[in-house]
Amino acid sequence: MRKHFELIIASILAVICAAGAVICGIAEKRGFNVISSKYHLSTGGYDQSFINLVNSLENELEIRARFGYTGGKDPMSGRVREVVVARPPAVRRPAQTQEQATKPAAQDQDPVRLTAIIYDDKSQRYTAIVMVGERSLSVDIGEQVLDRKVTGITGREIVMETPIMLYRYDVLGGSVVRPK
Repeated sequence: MRKHFELIIASILAVICAAGAVICGIAEKRGFNVISSKYHLSTGGYDQSFINLVNSLENELEIRARFGYTGGKDPMSGRVREVVVARPPAVRRPAQTQEQATKPAAQDQDPVRLTAIIYDDKSQRYTAIVMVGERSLSVDIGEQVLDRKVTGITGREIVMETPIMLYRYDVLGGSVVRPK
């Protein structure tokens, strides 16, 4: 009987150990599933919020491209920005008569126009984009545009000089030309 008693106790202990191993396995699987589902929920939420952010930026860019940005607080960066205002189209004059065609033409319009002023955060300086006829140039202080030397660039205007004239262009489309 003693032999059978030891076998019965050994079999009961084996059943208890097997049940413990099964319970541990189930607990590990359940813990893994909980962690996995939390991870999927958080990444799914992150992915969706990132997708929503990209969609809102695309919508903002679409609106800007369609209607143009008029200036003020930039919704994308939060900075206040100025936008160069386009000049109104020139008024068409009636065709010249023979008498008017023989007179010398009035002095042509200024070929230089300010297109944009860009501020670089890293170097903390302004760069101006100007149009010379049909050509676009990026200029810094000290550079030449036609016969003019760029002497100043601020967030609102650019100043150019020749030995006898001073040229001032602002972001609102205005320009001042005067002798020194």
